[in-house]
Amino acid sequence: MKKKIITIDEFFRLQEMFRGSKEDQELAFEIYDSQYKDREILDELMTKALMFDKRKKFADAVQYKFPTKSGKTIYTYIEENKMSAIYKSILDKLMGYD
Repeated sequence: MKKKIITIDEFFRLQEMFRGSKEDQELAFEIYDSQYKDREILDELMTKALMFDKRKKFADAVQYKFPTKSGKTIYTYIEENKMSAIYKSILDKLMGYD
């Protein structure tokens, strides 16, 4: 299956699944792992979207490394890498700018 860029609705639907039961989390991870490209930025956005033990479980599952103080924000990373505007829109919603 060819991997695609996630839509805003898909991102937030997966976020809800990652917050749900263990079965929901497992299904969400299978979908997340098999369907979407640009995983580096998606891992960072999803980690930001989750809280407490859900964040830890997700970070462990994707082997996400929390960034050190590099001085770059996620917005800068998205701009520098000329990534899809969808990622900026997701981040705007997460930050409450939308």
